[in-house]
Amino acid sequence: MSSVDELKTELNWMIRNGHMSTTLQLAEWIMEESDGDPYAWLDYAMMKMSDGDRNGAMEEIRRLVKAHPDFSHGWHNLSALLVGEGNMTEAEKALRRTIQLDPKDATARMNLGFVFYRTGRTKAAITSLRKSIRMEPSAPACYNLGRILHVLGRNDEARKLLEHALHLNPKFFPAQDELDDM
Repeated sequence: MSSVDELKTELNWMIRNGHMSTTLQLAEWIMEESDGDPYAWLDYAMMKMSDGDRNGAMEEIRRLVKAHPDFSHGWHNLSALLVGEGNMTEAEKALRRTIQLDPKDATARMNLGFVFYRTGRTKAAITSLRKSIRMEPSAPACYNLGRILHVLGRNDEARKLLEHALHLNPKFFPAQDELDDM
């Protein structure tokens, strides 16, 4: 095991045990020592986010995708930050890039469905969410599609999806709340 791998193990322990200020310093050092490894860089950016530095995280992830334009995880994380800022146009571009690089990324398709819905493109949202569920059923994807269908008054379809979300994850309380509202 290399010294960088040992430090990554230590970093994970520190994260789990709440040592954020030291963790951020260690993540930065690991990023620098790993010769631009995109995963180490992404960890560093996410540590900045966890430390409350959203702008710093955004800056690092933008630098990351510029240096590693074929790193799908960088694009996917960039999209999450952009959604958090309400920048759906740029989030959509980042998600499309993610899917271009990794067509089997069901979570990116689910998130693209969310962006479509937030921008008023309900039909595209439904299509994207259905594709995500076909690829890899998940409670959040079933919930999101079920919620949209409920809003559209397609309650039978919505109920089946919400029940499936709970089948996949019995503790996924938003799906239960949505069912209770029906």
